Amino acid sequence: MTHHDEDIRHVVSGELASSAVLHADILDLSGLTEESGGVNDANEHTFIILSEVDGYLKRYGSNRQRLLQVQIWISNMEDFDAMNRAWVESPGDGPRLAEACLQAELAGPMYRWQ
Repeated sequence: MTHHDEDIRHVVSGELASSAVLHADILDLSGLTEESGGVNDANEHTFIILSEVDGYLKRYGSNRQRLLQVQIWISNMEDFDAMNRAWVESPGDGPRLAEACLQAELAGPMYRWQ
């Protein structure tokens, strides 16, 4: 089996993980979170993260209409409706993609979802 490491591009690779990995025109994003700790509203929190997603997609020549799936880890299902409302209200009136949302204990209380 031949490995083509040069075909894999690690974006903003940190000590623990890369923010994104690009391979064969597929962009995988790592767990994006709003890390300032100053956002208490789940709707606003969602808009901030979606803006970050849009930035990565634009940087690599794509947009939300080309997303295949989204996996959302949410710390409190009481935020579920606000998160979904932000997703629907945010720019991008494309087809709806495959989505999974699971409740999970995240790395700290400042993280609403990732």
